[in-house]
Amino acid sequence: LLAALLSSKYFSIALESCISLSFSGRYEPIELQSLKYLKRWRGDIGKRKCLSSLVVGVRVEKVWWMRFGFVSSVLGRFPGGRWVPGVSQRVSGWCLHPKVRMNASSASSVPVRSIVRVVEAQEQSEGNGARVRRSIGGPELRNFDPFLLLDEFSVKPPAGFPDHPHRGFETVTYMLQGRFRHKDNKGNEGVVGPGDLQWMTAGRGVVHSEMPDTENDNIGLQLWVNLPSSKKMTDPRYQGLSAADIPVVRRSDGVEIKIIAGKSVDGIEAKVLTQSPILYVDITMTPGTRLEHPIPRGYRGFAYILDGKAEFNGERYGVHGDCLVLSDNDESDAILRIEGDRTSGTRLVLIAGLPLKEPVVQYGPFVMNTREEIMKAFADYQANKF
Repeated sequence: LLAALLSSKYFSIALESCISLSFSGRYEPIELQSLKYLKRWRGDIGKRKCLSSLVVGVRVEKVWWMRFGFVSSVLGRFPGGRWVPGVSQRVSGWCLHPKVRMNASSASSVPVRSIVRVVEAQEQSEGNGARVRRSIGGPELRNFDPFLLLDEFSVKPPAGFPDHPHRGFETVTYMLQGRFRHKDNKGNEGVVGPGDLQWMTAGRGVVHSEMPDTENDNIGLQLWVNLPSSKKMTDPRYQGLSAADIPVVRRSDGVEIKIIAGKSVDGIEAKVLTQSPILYVDITMTPGTRLEHPIPRGYRGFAYILDGKAEFNGERYGVHGDCLVLSDNDESDAILRIEGDRTSGTRLVLIAGLPLKEPVVQYGPFVMNTREEIMKAFADYQANKF
């Protein structure tokens, strides 16, 4: 670090000054970006230039203090958008706090997922007079293992999705606005309201309807998740969570993460049980905030933009309806770096899952592994065996 500082052509030395940075928490990477030498120190040192882009990777246990006898005044921006001011002191040289244990690992050692493809959701007819915007399951992104379909729907009565069958996968309905009423041939019935979740495992077969329950726009997402071959003929089941039951992480900088499935930041886990490993989070970011979200090794994933734009690893992407496909990483856990729109903020869902790597044979609402299984599904449905 000292060598980098001293060799920089933008660095000028002021022997009677230092910085003192403090942070407390668990072991985690800290990234120090865009150091700017902005402040007059004690009236006798004018504005000086420091490194304009310096990245320092450290791991933190409890509290660390690092002091350099070179920089007069520094502002360092940490992940999450929190600014930590440098503190001027009449100290020369540098030292580490004696109670500190420090592991100097580079922030770049954590693999970072990137955006490798952008798929614009296409509007199409579905059900009875309903319109949906489809990204996964459309012609550009057919079957993104383990996901089969992602629809964003906005429906008013009398349109809707009357009785229809499913076999061999799961439907995940997440309401954003309004309400939908669900009813099936097993006698199950309920209403999914704003922020509520319904995770339905169709398994060996179910016939159900999904109809809007208010006169206004009823808006939500429906995700289809494939089932492994060993669970395609399991008994149907439902998991329903109200908005109040979905775990939420609310950070002081304005980032909010609703954890629908899997494990999110700080190790907080969803309450829903999945048939295969799935990550599903709803992320809202106030203007200019930042987030590094973990993605487990081997998961295939994407982000779907609900509102605003976002930067991923410094590259700007997305408008409402864009599905942003992430790069794969089969070697280790990784992160996705997101920065919210600097004027209006951002809302998106981040979804990822472990691929099943099994044959997929789909005919409409039936998803199996062989053509023979599809024919059997039709026969069972016609014989009222669902």
